[in-house]
Amino acid sequence: MNIDFFMQVRNKLDEVLYAIKKVRLKHLNHDRCRKLLREVKVLATLNHASIVRYNAAWLEQDAG
Repeated sequence: MNIDFFMQVRNKLDEVLYAIKKVRLKHLNHDRCRKLLREVKVLATLNHASIVRYNAAWLEQDAG
């Protein structure tokens, strides 16, 4: 089962295109959650012209 997916969105306020990675946490074990948190922390520190810039991370409750 593929639980991660990416989408391109345009912010309604600044009209900038962003890439969003969506991960369904309810399907993850503890080890995978730790790895995702580590990924967020590493991406927040990177600053390189060949790497997509990290902007933010957040959690949302599933509507369904």
